[in-house]
Amino acid sequence: MGFYLEPGSFFFGSAGDDTLSAADAGLAIGLDGDDTLRSYGGVTGLHGGQGDDVYRADAWVTQVVDAGGGNDRLRVPGHVDDYTGALIEGGHLVLVNLWTGASVVVLDQLGAGRLEHFEDQYGNHMSAQQVEQSVRSDGLGVIGYPQLAEVLAVEGVGGNQLEAAFEIETRLGQLDWAPIMSRLADAALDDAGEVAAEISAALVPQLSWSAQSLWQSMCYEQALQATRFVGLEAQVEVVNRPLAESVALLYAAALDRRPDAEGLSYWLDQAFSGMKVPEMAGYFIASQEFQQRFDVAADAAFINTLYLNVLDRPADEGGQQYWAEQMADGLPQAEVLMYFSASDENRANADWLAGLSRHDAGDWVIA
Repeated sequence: MGFYLEPGSFFFGSAGDDTLSAADAGLAIGLDGDDTLRSYGGVTGLHGGQGDDVYRADAWVTQVVDAGGGNDRLRVPGHVDDYTGALIEGGHLVLVNLWTGASVVVLDQLGAGRLEHFEDQYGNHMSAQQVEQSVRSDGLGVIGYPQLAEVLAVEGVGGNQLEAAFEIETRLGQLDWAPIMSRLADAALDDAGEVAAEISAALVPQLSWSAQSLWQSMCYEQALQATRFVGLEAQVEVVNRPLAESVALLYAAALDRRPDAEGLSYWLDQAFSGMKVPEMAGYFIASQEFQQRFDVAADAAFINTLYLNVLDRPADEGGQQYWAEQMADGLPQAEVLMYFSASDENRANADWLAGLSRHDAGDWVIA
């Protein structure tokens, strides 16, 4: 992460309130919630999502991108009078500490990434409007990218390249991570190439031609492939959990027992590889264990078996009649099992479901 993307670490937060730090080519990604994100060390990125976020800029260069939609705050070290600043063509804001040379770049400050409040370490506060007015009247005003390269003392980077790099960083900071997490639910999270490919697929089509050219020429995707993605597993678990619960409940409904580790792992692998729940239900019914344990040759016997397995009681007359009519109209046994497994009563009887979690090694287990 930086003026050119470098291998580093992406630290992911959650949909709740998080406190994250990043340093030296690192990137803290708060996602949703009211997050506190802190930079330190060299060139570091802080990306906040929806929510009221606080950014603490203690790195030599801090790049801040907010997704908008909150009441956000930037805290800088030193005194407010130590800083000069500029607005960059395209709507970015840069603040430079005249004593230390440290800088903060707020990308898309005049757009969706606007931060509403600024404060120094002594508690002096300024609104976004006050900062922008001060930059125009007492700072460097509105400048172009060639001048920005001089202000930031960036060597070997031209104005066009810097503009393209800022575009990439802005788009990365404002990515919609939810669909990416959904697609990663089926990926091998220990394979950074899978993660890098998903990020690239979501990001690159949003870029201008010049930014795409920089992406290719500077090997940004290769840099992503060498990046550590810390905390991503927890977010993908959130995406996967509803499916994992559905499979575990189907297992218990079919076999009238809590899933064992080996069996659960096998069927979850099938589900995450694309097998649908109705198809899986058919395999459970056809399994040797199901056929040997339960008398399901007739529809009435099959319905009563599900009542006993799922609801721990024989079928009542009304329920027996309802499901018999559904099956007479063509509803297959697999779908009847699926409906029983997804019922509120089945979930209420499965107190063990609270212990379902994703193990560090990637396997789902029931504690």
